[in-house]
Amino acid sequence: MIKRIFSFLLILLVFLGMWKGWQTAQTVAHVRSYQPLVEEALRKENSTLDSDLVLAVIYTETKGQGQDVMQASESLTGQVDSLATPQESIEHGVKTLNSYYLHGQELGVDEWTSVQAYNFGKAYIDYVAKNGQKTSLELAQTYSRDVVAPSLGNMSGETYAYWTPISIFHGHELYRNGGNYFYANQVRLNLDLIRFFERFG
Repeated sequence: MIKRIFSFLLILLVFLGMWKGWQTAQTVAHVRSYQPLVEEALRKENSTLDSDLVLAVIYTETKGQGQDVMQASESLTGQVDSLATPQESIEHGVKTLNSYYLHGQELGVDEWTSVQAYNFGKAYIDYVAKNGQKTSLELAQTYSRDVVAPSLGNMSGETYAYWTPISIFHGHELYRNGGNYFYANQVRLNLDLIRFFERFG
């Protein structure tokens, strides 16, 4: 009896794994469909950013759903989802990310600092430049707690539960109004995911 239950659970896990893999492959394919728009936007900015990195940002932000696929409208208009098309979102998102990357190069920080700044804002690049010139989860967490959250009203360090494959091993909490200090790590993971399915999908 126990052996049958174990076999059933094993088969169920395999089935769920296959279903999740298929679902992820479909999502990656959908995000990959924005590659022509991404490459066009990169050309407009004369940017050397990797198009796959931009796709990983799209995957992290929205998984390619909705019109504002790069969640770029708030930095442009101050309002969420105010951009009308994915093309507008990608053009502004790429422009913002590229400007952060160029600023990061000027200050000698690593590329992932600029990626994290896409979530925190440009000032994070200056912060990292003064604190070792390389972002880390610990540095991003400190910035989220001490700079971003208080600037938006969270003076007490209030947190809320946040579950992802990365956060589960690092406290699974974010500071309310403090942005996402796991952001660069999540983009890095999604970049690997996108490249995996491109190679083996």
